[in-house]
Amino acid sequence: MALVGALRTFGAPAPLTFGVRAHNRHMGSFWTFPALVLAAAFFPLAVAVALRLYPSLRPPKHRPVTFVVGGVFLLSLGALAAYTLRSTMESGVFHLSSRRFGVFHAEASHQTFEYWALVLTFYGICVFLSGVGVASIGLCIRRPPGNEP
Repeated sequence: MALVGALRTFGAPAPLTFGVRAHNRHMGSFWTFPALVLAAAFFPLAVAVALRLYPSLRPPKHRPVTFVVGGVFLLSLGALAAYTLRSTMESGVFHLSSRRFGVFHAEASHQTFEYWALVLTFYGICVFLSGVGVASIGLCIRRPPGNEP
């Protein structure tokens, strides 16, 4: 026994317990049905938002590369923010704190309606950000004269 304790003090890895193995096995299965539905619907909804916003935006005149970079940034920002909802749906707890708006906290087991309202609101904001990114990228694609929307 003293030898095992000595090995642990010199940096040898400690054996895993059953709790850690069970936790790692649970963390591997994160694609639940709601997560799959939201992931599958993300880009079609972002393109629908972009098509709705596209006619109201003016095309860039001087620096279209800025619009492309900004569009890629907004597209990736919205996609990565929506990806963070995966852990929220896995755990069943939505918690967001902000200086301006306070604390949003809901659990799927106790406050089902508030939980899904917060998840879908945050998802809608992410889709809107990605849609603005797609629309700004679409503004930089040159069209032949007379075919503008």
